[in-house]
Amino acid sequence: MFRVLTALMLVMITGLSQTRAADPSLRDPASLTDEGNQYFTGKGAAQDDARAVELYQQAADMGYARAMHNLGFMYAEGRGVGQDEVKALDFYRAALEQSYLPAATSLGIAYADGRGVTREPRTAAMLLRKAAAGGDKRAKDYLAQANLPP
Repeated sequence: MFRVLTALMLVMITGLSQTRAADPSLRDPASLTDEGNQYFTGKGAAQDDARAVELYQQAADMGYARAMHNLGFMYAEGRGVGQDEVKALDFYRAALEQSYLPAATSLGIAYADGRGVTREPRTAAMLLRKAAAGGDKRAKDYLAQANLPP
């Protein structure tokens, strides 16, 4: 009897994990984003920007800030999608609304460089300082070499 119950539980668990893998709505956004990162970097999966975008989009649709930021990067750089700096900014802003500091850095750099927006050094400085104050290394590094207003 114990063997039958054990076998039945194993079948149920295996079926559930297969269902989760087949249906992204049953997966959590962090794992979708992590898998997207594997496709983006080629570490843990064959490098595939289009697949990374699909996974980031699924997680972003669930409101996951890190995925929104990553998707913004993909649009900014035209990786796996057509380059669209305005769309990238939309994703950065959505991630920033959830206080995701790397999004403040990316948005600040866009304002500093005029990528997808009119160049606004004061806005860039404010965003980058906010991110740097929160510990974002990329923001700190950018501020160290940028000539932005106080």
